[in-house]
Amino acid sequence: MELHHLINATTAEIQYLYLRDNISWIVGCSWGKDSSCTLQLLWQALAKLSPEQRHKNINVITTDTGVENPIIANFCRQSIQQLNAGAEKYLMPFKAHLLKPTIDNSFWVLSIGKGYARPTHRHRWCTPRLKIDPSDRFIKQHVSQYGESILALGVRKDESIKRKTSIEKHQGSAPEQNLSPSSSLLNCTIYTPIADWTTSQVWQYLLQIENPWGGSNQQLFQIYRGATNSAECPLVVEENTTSCGKSRFGCYVCTVASAEHSLTSMIENSEENEWLEPLLELREILANSNNNLSWL
Repeated sequence: MELHHLINATTAEIQYLYLRDNISWIVGCSWGKDSSCTLQLLWQALAKLSPEQRHKNINVITTDTGVENPIIANFCRQSIQQLNAGAEKYLMPFKAHLLKPTIDNSFWVLSIGKGYARPTHRHRWCTPRLKIDPSDRFIKQHVSQYGESILALGVRKDESIKRKTSIEKHQGSAPEQNLSPSSSLLNCTIYTPIADWTTSQVWQYLLQIENPWGGSNQQLFQIYRGATNSAECPLVVEENTTSCGKSRFGCYVCTVASAEHSLTSMIENSEENEWLEPLLELREILANSNNNLSWL
């Protein structure tokens, strides 16, 4: 499907779902390319409605684990401020929130204070405590207040075979396309408006359509480019080329992955990012430790 037809179809779907009931909406946003694309589509779809039709607030939630890549963390905070300022300026029903894990569930309290071993594939204690729990807590509070909620996520089948399988599994039992009940959150429906978009279409949309609340999609593109090996970032993705879409921005202390590729690329691609080297060195210390971190 050509991009403009895809945008029109997605816009119509968003408007239909938004207008048909009083169910509250939440957007899970990491401020990466996929969640930014989803959020921009939602904004532009609602901007085409009259002020009277924009009857439901949309809460945008971002979780700061406390151990994020500093460049990404700064970009997220900047983006949240820009979205909230744009929503106030243009009278749009969006409100962005920065969530954090509780102190007793922070990485350093758990690792140094409580002596947790470094996270591994078999004992991946970090993701639920640092990332999932803060979001779930917000969503559950929202559902208890309003009774039901739609959670919009920028997940796509094109991301990986595993993600494609997961999306199609949930869609198989879903009453409507791109909508499926959450398996872990009561009275919460997951909405995936860009599930069938390709990486190339996401980037084409972000770079062809100006950010409507005052953010910079070009800045986002440059962050991905800087985190890609050799700083190459083609928009036409071929099997033998590196894509911006392959960059993954995780915690700088992550020891689940075999290596920290995005942070390494950021340092190698720009002398201005040499100040990040101690974080990469710390990550290597954690990755090479075989027991708890109480000795740090």
